Amino acid sequence: MKYFSVKNFDNFQHGHRRAFPWVKIYKTLLDDYDFLSLPDDLKYVFIGLILLSSKAGIKLPLDANYLKTRLGFQGRLNLTPLFERGMLIPYRGRPTLTQSKGEEEEEENKEEENMCRADAIELLEFLNKKAGRRFEVNGSNLDLVMARLREPGRTKDQLRLMIARKIVQWESDEKMAPYLRPATLFNRMKCAQYIGED
Repeated sequence: MKYFSVKNFDNFQHGHRRAFPWVKIYKTLLDDYDFLSLPDDLKYVFIGLILLSSKAGIKLPLDANYLKTRLGFQGRLNLTPLFERGMLIPYRGRPTLTQSKGEEEEEENKEEENMCRADAIELLEFLNKKAGRRFEVNGSNLDLVMARLREPGRTKDQLRLMIARKIVQWESDEKMAPYLRPATLFNRMKCAQYIGED
């Protein structure tokens, strides 16, 4: 997984290791040619990435689906112009005096957990939408999906395809339709079996 960060994030939030509920957006941003020359949707994305950095950590995953989910962004997400203008930079790690190696690992684990949770939410919402259900997107349902996502080699796309396949196979079958539920689809043994089907 590749990561990136907002350039000079410290300008937007001093002492970012503490969870401040705010960021600083300076009015000089309105004089910044690189910012002003962005399409409007990328201006929104850039501001959103500053806010997300203050919440999720300065190291953000270069994962369009995760970022779109966290930012509530519906369009095609292309960060290339932000990298070309130097507004976003590849993350190369930044040990600080206030952060030990253990704290850095803890922060990285927390970010991975947040990504896993966002992917699980997306999959449950996909199931609800496509199957016409209203399963709660929390608690045991979320735990089941996250457990499958944590399995070695398991991807969100595999699980999405499995959900879509089972909906097509079962939705018009009176006997099987009730099994279009997280407890069945994301059961450890059954899930592996369903994914292995052609």
